[in-house]
Amino acid sequence: MADMPPGMPCLSQRRGCIMNTGEKTAEWKREISVLEQKIRVLEQSDAERKQVMDALRISAAVLESVVENSPSAIWISDEKGTMIRMNQACRDLFQVSDEELVGKYNVLEDNIVEQQGAIPLVRRVFEKGETVRFTLQYDSAQLRPVQLGKTALRILEVTISPVLDSRGRFIHAIIQHLDITERMTNTEQIRQLINEQRAVLNTISMGICFARHRKVQWVNPSFARMFGYEPDELPGVDTSIFYADQEDYRRVGKEGYARISKGDIYATEAWMMKKDGTPHILCDITGQALNPQNLEEGSIWVLHDITERRHAEEALQESEERFRRLANAAQEGIIIQQGGVILEANESVCRMFGFELQEAVGRNVLDFLAPQSVTPAVKMLGREETYVEALGIRKDKTVFPLELFGKTITLRNGKAWIIAARDLSKQRHAEEALRSSEERFKRLVQNSNDIIAVLDENGMLTSVSESVERILGYQVENLIGVDAFDFIHPDDLQMTRQILSETVVQKTGTTHWAEFRFRRKDENWAVMESVATNLLKDPVVRGIVLNVRDITERKNAEKEKHKLQEQLQQAMKMEAIGRLAGGVAHDFNNILTVITGYVELARIKLQPPDPLLRAVNGIQKAAESAAALTKQLLAFSRRQIIEPKVVNLNDLVRSLVKMLTRLIGEDVELDTVLEAQLGSVKVDPGQFEQVLVNLSVNARDAMPDGGRLVIETANCELDEEYCSRHPEMRPGRYILLALSDTGHGMSDEVKRHLFEPFFTTKTMGQGTGLGLATTFGIVKQAGGTIETYSEVNRGTTFKIYLPRVEEQAVRLIKEATELEPVHGKETILLVEDDDGVRDVALNLLEHLGYNVLTAANGGEALLLVEKHGDDIAMLMTDVVMPGMNGRELAERLLRLKPELKVLFTSGYTENVIVHHGILNSNLNFIGKPYTLQALARKMREVLEPEKK
Repeated sequence: MADMPPGMPCLSQRRGCIMNTGEKTAEWKREISVLEQKIRVLEQSDAERKQVMDALRISAAVLESVVENSPSAIWISDEKGTMIRMNQACRDLFQVSDEELVGKYNVLEDNIVEQQGAIPLVRRVFEKGETVRFTLQYDSAQLRPVQLGKTALRILEVTISPVLDSRGRFIHAIIQHLDITERMTNTEQIRQLINEQRAVLNTISMGICFARHRKVQWVNPSFARMFGYEPDELPGVDTSIFYADQEDYRRVGKEGYARISKGDIYATEAWMMKKDGTPHILCDITGQALNPQNLEEGSIWVLHDITERRHAEEALQESEERFRRLANAAQEGIIIQQGGVILEANESVCRMFGFELQEAVGRNVLDFLAPQSVTPAVKMLGREETYVEALGIRKDKTVFPLELFGKTITLRNGKAWIIAARDLSKQRHAEEALRSSEERFKRLVQNSNDIIAVLDENGMLTSVSESVERILGYQVENLIGVDAFDFIHPDDLQMTRQILSETVVQKTGTTHWAEFRFRRKDENWAVMESVATNLLKDPVVRGIVLNVRDITERKNAEKEKHKLQEQLQQAMKMEAIGRLAGGVAHDFNNILTVITGYVELARIKLQPPDPLLRAVNGIQKAAESAAALTKQLLAFSRRQIIEPKVVNLNDLVRSLVKMLTRLIGEDVELDTVLEAQLGSVKVDPGQFEQVLVNLSVNARDAMPDGGRLVIETANCELDEEYCSRHPEMRPGRYILLALSDTGHGMSDEVKRHLFEPFFTTKTMGQGTGLGLATTFGIVKQAGGTIETYSEVNRGTTFKIYLPRVEEQAVRLIKEATELEPVHGKETILLVEDDDGVRDVALNLLEHLGYNVLTAANGGEALLLVEKHGDDIAMLMTDVVMPGMNGRELAERLLRLKPELKVLFTSGYTENVIVHHGILNSNLNFIGKPYTLQALARKMREVLEPEKK
């Protein structure tokens, strides 16, 4: 640094040095006044006067340099306000010359100052010696007394400071104009500028030193504070004391003075040292010669303490390095873009797009996006903070999905965008896999035989699978938010509510099973089976999950199975009873045959008023009752021999109306509703007469106070659904025979046992319990089925379905009762293994006039045929006999004598001459016990078939 006289103020460097000239002007004026005073003091000494004159000359030169080169527009007035000079910035601002204004313009007479009310402030300068500051808007081109060069609106900040002599007299005014148009017209920019200026003033210190021969001549307070000195301690000291390293001192002296001697500005950095010896003050040093031609005049040095800045730069570099490492370690790509150019990118971006870092920097992020994603990304970059999904393009031209998060940041040189990019390929694959899984699950649920539903703790439906529409008929949207208990059968409500309550209070994952009836959309009840799982505390489900299955068909199948099992048990029971009845009937009917036969023979011998006739009649009546009971046993066990005929049930009903009317009594009204074009059925007429009688009697007993009995017939079709519940039936055409009464009806318990033999609801002695069992057996043996519909106090209906046949019905003719049995004289071969039956039959046949040959078995019969073959006209044989049965005997004799007539007789045939209880149409049969009249009629039918 060059030497400088003590007390000399530090001057700004010429052209380019940053200096607040306005703020220093007053200080320089005071220094000039001091110097003038010193001149007067030193007039007595030429040497001193010369020194003062030199200082005055230097100060004047400095002042001239500062004012002329100041960036502010400055002009000086005399004590009356008239301009005496102005600097170049003033000429440039107003675009005028010295000749136009110097000596002509007076600030106290300025029309613009006057118009904008600033004249009082200006007078305070000239009258009171105060410094004033105000703002002017030059919106006219007239500046008295000359025309301004600029006519546009300008806003100027004007500062007027007085210059006083040593006696305090006003001698000059310095007027400074600062153009603040841009600041005032652009509020946001001026605010930012103010903030930046304040930040600079608050964080950066600038020290100024004037030196000569590297001795300090003058420093500003900032310079002194920078090194820990008071300002008055430093003038005259060597500048080497400020250098931490004397090598830097020598380097600056050598390099610096070489540069400034050429008129250049020298700039360098060096480590400096404070007064207390503390090193490590890094300063940015700028030097300029006051006069490059004469370095003796001194030089100006400006120092900036950049220690904190250097530390900050180092910290910033370290922070940036940490950030770079963190960014490179991040999975997401990070991009910083400014002005459409990528400034920085981490390694993840490079890996993501397949580029090297140097290939990405300098390009636009849009270059890495598919064309269809550019527009959304451009919109994103225009916002403060946003998100967009796009398609990226790798270096190998493959396209992949990615998401971009953009946020505006502020860098030192303006706004930029930091963009985080994330490759969504794996996520998309995972989402696709999840969607596929969800779709599979959805389809499984939708096509499942189960309904998946979610209830809240109160039983409200919050979710239900679409399978509910297929299974129960409801639309999903019609069930959400609905109380599930509204659809539960009333009888199942208490149970289901209890299960829900238990499920709610138990721990998560607990399951409960339930079976209940649920109302379908068609109002029918479906039997549902459900498993309830408590997931109320599950953060996703938040409810009770029900897996519900429609088990209506299964329940129906179970019922049908149970019914079939009952039917099987019933059939097995009937089979056992039938076998018992068959065995009993065979022997019992033989006994009854002997009793009834001898009773009839006795009645022939006895004539009224013989007292024995009444006893004999009583025996006959008891025998007939016993015979009827045996017949019923065979009927309900379906082992009775029947002779079916093709009949029209209308004819059968009409033939019985009178008899049934008498049978049911006057209190019961009998109505018939008969199908006009009724089809035919093949049944045993006698048996179905018994069916009608049995059902009519039951109806009468159910209406003790009278009522109505309706007998109906109709043609009908039975479908697959009906036959599925009656496996013994086949779909097709049937004839319906129905009997309905208005009696007291039956309970379900009674209906379950209705057709069981010996079951009765009547009091002791009122019935045997075989009537409906017999009816059931007759219907089943005819290939039909019988259904019962009854409710307590609502009456009863029996419906009998019989297979329809296409044959023509025969006419039903009641046989006339013959007064006397028809006699004959033919030779009869009587074969009977029971001695009693054989004897009574012999007596009956002989009474009828026949010549009878008797045999106890088949062997004896063959011998008699060999001896009397030509005389025998008919074989009358028992069916069931030990050894050779009646059918086998007949077949052998017919081979010997084809014209032989055959009459079979039996109390129970065991399928010897019948098939499923139906007598073969070409056989003649008379059942035991038989009467004399029936025997006489059957004998003639067999011997004289042409007269039948």
